[in-house]
Amino acid sequence: MKNSVSCPSPQRYEYLSCVQVDKVSALGRRRAPNRDSVAMKHTLHYFIILPAMLCCLDSAVAQTNWTQLSPSGGPPQARYGHTAVLNAANGRMIVFGGVFGTVGAPPLGNDVWILQDARTNGGNTWQQLTISGAAPSKRGFHSAAYDQANNRMMIFGGDPSVGYCFADVNDMWVLTNADGSVGTAGWTQLSPTGAAPSIRSFASAIYDPTGNRMIIYGGNEQCDGPDSDLWVLTNANGLGGTPGWIQLSASGGGPGPRTGHEAMYDAAHNRMILFGGQAASSLTNDTWVLSNANGLGGTATWTELAPAGPLPLPRSSFVAAYDAAMNTMVVVGGSSSAGYTNDVWVLSNANGRGGAPAWTQVMPGGPFPAVRGNSSLVEIPGAGRLVIFDGVNSSGIENDVWALQYANPGPTLNIASAGHNQSVLFWSASATNYVLQSTTNASSSNWVTVSNGAPIIGFIVTNTSPATFFRLQQQ
Repeated sequence: MKNSVSCPSPQRYEYLSCVQVDKVSALGRRRAPNRDSVAMKHTLHYFIILPAMLCCLDSAVAQTNWTQLSPSGGPPQARYGHTAVLNAANGRMIVFGGVFGTVGAPPLGNDVWILQDARTNGGNTWQQLTISGAAPSKRGFHSAAYDQANNRMMIFGGDPSVGYCFADVNDMWVLTNADGSVGTAGWTQLSPTGAAPSIRSFASAIYDPTGNRMIIYGGNEQCDGPDSDLWVLTNANGLGGTPGWIQLSASGGGPGPRTGHEAMYDAAHNRMILFGGQAASSLTNDTWVLSNANGLGGTATWTELAPAGPLPLPRSSFVAAYDAAMNTMVVVGGSSSAGYTNDVWVLSNANGRGGAPAWTQVMPGGPFPAVRGNSSLVEIPGAGRLVIFDGVNSSGIENDVWALQYANPGPTLNIASAGHNQSVLFWSASATNYVLQSTTNASSSNWVTVSNGAPIIGFIVTNTSPATFFRLQQQ
């Protein structure tokens, strides 16, 4: 006898994989699940014994697609070496500055543009902000961070004379009402106390909203090669007191001199995640985590991750983002050891906690954005969506906006026969930050964690219960 199983439509970024098993069968015959073709493969597993008839809600990588957006208004002048930050509350993408040409001493910008809602593919509009007060000098290859709570964008350093050495700066600016949604945006130059980082471009910057601290690493100083120093700016958003520079001395060795790399911040655990970039003599593809990154709570300490899976090509001038809800880092494009690229990679367990990190190359459906470097990127938190704008390659400057929809590359929930009246669910042993949950109604919000009081031990139930749905939930 067979019972039919009807699975609901996928909710958000979880994707269904339904399995129907003979209710009473010594051989445990079953229909094969319809799994996504780009789901991650795993070799180590936990085992849970479950009733023979079930439906599994799978957290595998979903089908991914690039979509070219066509915003009205503007558009901003084609550029590269600019920055973009996101107001996650309303989806506004804030773009500042950049380089407008590719030969000799190209023109530069200090304009600010808003893409009205990076969360959607349609109905978008570009808006150039009218800003009060003196503005930073025109520049490219600067660093930027965003204070979500106070709607402030922070700008550090960069090159106001691209194409020539000895023209970098180390000034610090804050744009208030940065997304233009409430009040007039205005620039304020900060005057921090203490010795400042040397002038530089291509440095990374992250922002700690709890401590109001901006953390700067590396960069290229006056065309003299990459730096390896680590700096913290207190009261970085211009509020709460006088800003001040502090140079940190981190233990654990660290990435060494880096320029054209990317760094991201895990605020919940005070960790900075750094990937790739140009070292002293070669491109890199290593990943480092800096604990106590803001200089508080203990000594800042570097740890190099050793992710599983094939690695992205060594590269610099790529774009990257960290999604705290999924603990994933996404890397797009850049200038690689094989030339400009448009590939997309996702690192799971990117902060080094909750399981072994692993790289997965995402293979989106087309059409695709052109290969490029020095573009800008924002990621919509928890949504598996990123938006990139402009960039440069060997053919010139691109002037376009693309969105990539992808899903959390979490562990795949698998099913197999376990003999008479029983089946087994299994997933990667490295996914220690996931729990198995069940419900008899997948449309309900009432999911219960499956537990028998002991971890990683078989959980046996009778086969008289109704159809049950299972999912892996990240903790």
